[in-house]
Amino acid sequence: MTIWRDELPPVSAKDTANTPPFVRARLAVVEDLLDVTLGHVAELARLNALLAARVALLEERVGANSSNSSKPPSTDGQDVPPSRPGRSGRPKGGQKGHKGHFRALLPPEKVDKFVVCKPVACKDCQAALLGDDPDPLRHQVTEVPEKLVEVTEFQLHELECACCGQHTRGALHPEVPEAMLGPRAQAPLGTLVGQFKMSHRDVVIFFASVLSVAMSPGTVARMLYRVSEAVAESVEAAKTLARQQPVAHADETSWWQGRRKSWLWVMATTIATIFDVAPDRGGDSARALIVDFKGILMVDRWRAYARTAIGG
Repeated sequence: MTIWRDELPPVSAKDTANTPPFVRARLAVVEDLLDVTLGHVAELARLNALLAARVALLEERVGANSSNSSKPPSTDGQDVPPSRPGRSGRPKGGQKGHKGHFRALLPPEKVDKFVVCKPVACKDCQAALLGDDPDPLRHQVTEVPEKLVEVTEFQLHELECACCGQHTRGALHPEVPEAMLGPRAQAPLGTLVGQFKMSHRDVVIFFASVLSVAMSPGTVARMLYRVSEAVAESVEAAKTLARQQPVAHADETSWWQGRRKSWLWVMATTIATIFDVAPDRGGDSARALIVDFKGILMVDRWRAYARTAIGG
């Protein structure tokens, strides 16, 4: 049976006076120890409640899967059975009366080759069949040609003049690029790096394995420079259009160019988004980004924008 301290009968002053001094001293020590013990018990109870709550949280996290939380199915372990959708009672596939969805066929002007498939005899009586079907069933197959690239060699002859002995070499047409890749080959190279974030070495592997074109990472860098030059006019037009919008959002973040730390600045609008790499995060870089912009600029109150706003 447990008897709580508050349930014990009180000790009167007379009983305390009749108690020997050494007993009273011992009782005082016991009271002090009891107070300390009760304080420790209360603290242990608080810690136990915290630990119980933490254990419950960890058990919930361990037991979380795609069926009872927002975790994707790819994070489920092997011990989690695959989720099965509830049965609706309807048969599999498209339901009666639903609108069908079919692959859109290319128009005839975009088809490179036509193959006519006509039956020569009736499948029942084997009689010869003649004529044309005004509305044949169309089936299109898209294929990658065996040879994806075309290589043109320009042979520049050098001839000697019979009159003066001067040597003259033939020249390339102004539209012929001096680089190893033509414009239609440079365009996908720029897309692989800019849009699909492929490294220069991955681009080298792609061109070698898919297009059978051998090049070095240095060539990729030179081609990217040419692509940048080719789109420079379009980029400036997009910048002008973006700076004419009524509202824009601007921000900046660190951006490494090799081992040199730079800053990537961005101004986003509903029409176009401007990206600019600058050496610093100061007001000059901010002014270069939003020059001639007269609309409302949404920023994070970085002081470079404030200096730009007041012309500082």
